[in-house]
Amino acid sequence: MINIKAILQKAIIAVPFMYGICVVTPFAANAAQAIDPLGSANWIDLQEEYLGDGSVVAFDSRITLLLPPEIENSHKVPLTVVIPRTLGSVQQVIVLAENNPIQQVLRLHLHRPVHSLSLTMRLETSTPVRAAVLLTDGTWLVGSQLANVLSPGGCSAPDGAGGEEVAAVGEIAFKKFENGGIYKNDRLKFRINHPMDTGLVANADGGTIPAYYIDRISIHDQSGLLLEFDTQAAMSADPIVSIDVPELQQNIRVTASDSMGLEFDSEGPSTSQ
Repeated sequence: MINIKAILQKAIIAVPFMYGICVVTPFAANAAQAIDPLGSANWIDLQEEYLGDGSVVAFDSRITLLLPPEIENSHKVPLTVVIPRTLGSVQQVIVLAENNPIQQVLRLHLHRPVHSLSLTMRLETSTPVRAAVLLTDGTWLVGSQLANVLSPGGCSAPDGAGGEEVAAVGEIAFKKFENGGIYKNDRLKFRINHPMDTGLVANADGGTIPAYYIDRISIHDQSGLLLEFDTQAAMSADPIVSIDVPELQQNIRVTASDSMGLEFDSEGPSTSQ
């Protein structure tokens, strides 16, 4: 059995949410390499499209991706990306699912350090999942993991959800946690109620449900702008996001907008020990 605790101690970070045993990429002392460890024929095209033509890229196993070993619910897949402190200053993080019809899940713009990012996303089928981290010198470091999807269709099939009370679209619930650990991180976890329609699911009339999704999320505290997300419909419906940062100030505010131009805002979570 994989010793998750030992691996996370090497990465020196706590994982925001765990779903049973996770598949991980182990930490390596000399981690960077030029060759794709997953041997994907599609990677070069993805690199040019999302990281830029001529970009400097190295695969780095210090960037750890945590996924369930087998994914039964492809509409809501938990992913955690561990960003070790040893990487230094990070400007962006991009999450990609290669075999998705919507390949980019999100692009995170950092205005302050982040040590881990967790989210719920959609996967159409089994696929390499990538987390690309942009350093201040312009180099992209890429962590990789294979996702084993048992029930495909996370982007193109109805999710079968029903019978639950439906919250208002755009309602934001979030909370700050004092995480502790070696880094004494703070954690912010939030959920945005939104259908996150991909534009690929058939409706009863034989057409498709139009694409409608959160496309921008910003997080502020009293010190100013912390993070900005560019998000796509490859995130799950009612997406849940969790971040670990060195310190969160008071007056936290999460704002979002969607593809119809609607804007959403929430302030003032409670603190949980």
